[in-house]
Amino acid sequence: MPASVQVRVRQLKDIFGSASGSNFQPIIARLSALYEDLRIELFGIREESLSQLDQLDVKYRRMYFLRKSIGTLWEFAEAVRHLENCSEFRLIASEFTPEIARRWERASAFFKRNERTLKLVRNDIGGHFGLEAARFA
Repeated sequence: MPASVQVRVRQLKDIFGSASGSNFQPIIARLSALYEDLRIELFGIREESLSQLDQLDVKYRRMYFLRKSIGTLWEFAEAVRHLENCSEFRLIASEFTPEIARRWERASAFFKRNERTLKLVRNDIGGHFGLEAARFA
């Protein structure tokens, strides 16, 4: 049984700050939503049974969430790239502890290395089931 969940509703500007001339706040908001999407998608792959979603077959549900998670991971990589171009983030990153800086660099390097591949895989397997994915299938 899942742990209890408490949902709080706030204006985005109250959570992420008022709009500015940069994209820092929208990128942080995007990363937050993508993180939650990825968490749900990985849960959908991992679970043995989600009876309401497994009406056809558990393999179909797992493949669906795998396709979605690859698309989400590509979007996450794109957002990380945009974040690193924000002066506000560079200011925050300059205050990272050495351990956090090392972790950020490793994660950022992973996304830099794999962003193009993730996009190609997403297109190949139908993360956004386009014509190319249909042709490949």
